[in-house]
Amino acid sequence: MQHKKKKRRHGLPPEEVNIVSLLDILTTLLFFILMVMSFSNFSIMEAEALLAGKPSEQKKNIFALRVIIQNATLATIQLGAIEGLKIANQDSFYDYLKKNYSGSPQIGFFKKLNAKNHTDLLLKIQDTLVMIKKGFPHEHKIVLAFSDQVEYQNMVLAMNEVQSLSDKRDAFQITTLVGSKEKTRILFPSVVLSEASGGMDKK
Repeated sequence: MQHKKKKRRHGLPPEEVNIVSLLDILTTLLFFILMVMSFSNFSIMEAEALLAGKPSEQKKNIFALRVIIQNATLATIQLGAIEGLKIANQDSFYDYLKKNYSGSPQIGFFKKLNAKNHTDLLLKIQDTLVMIKKGFPHEHKIVLAFSDQVEYQNMVLAMNEVQSLSDKRDAFQITTLVGSKEKTRILFPSVVLSEASGGMDKK
């Protein structure tokens, strides 16, 4: 018997995996992932880029109006710095402030109101707020502060009076920032109550 020769199976040559290209792809993907994450964090923080990497030194003024009632016959009006704010009829409003208030657009204005009684005081406060409203028809917020000498009932009345005029008083005309004219009784409906104490009060 003839023995059949067994054919030798030639093994396939071992193939080497080229990992250099794979590393290049992974490095590129990692680079883009890090960039996307950094942009996402920047948008979440709502950050604003500063020119030349320097912090902004300009402080933008915001509308700040405060009425301080010390007692039944005395109150103080404080209007914060208004430089840079949007003002209707700016020239005439500046003239009004110059004639009736102490201060300047850079540091703010204040004036004292003296009255015969609490009812007269509230009328004077309203008249003053009407003039300020004409300069700032788009503003609605006011801080109303009381000393310990003011009775609770008078606090409630004062809060109502700084928000709007009563039906017994005529509506006043304002000029909006877009130039349209309209009549209103609304003064400053968003009232924040405070205590008349601290260094802000002018004596």
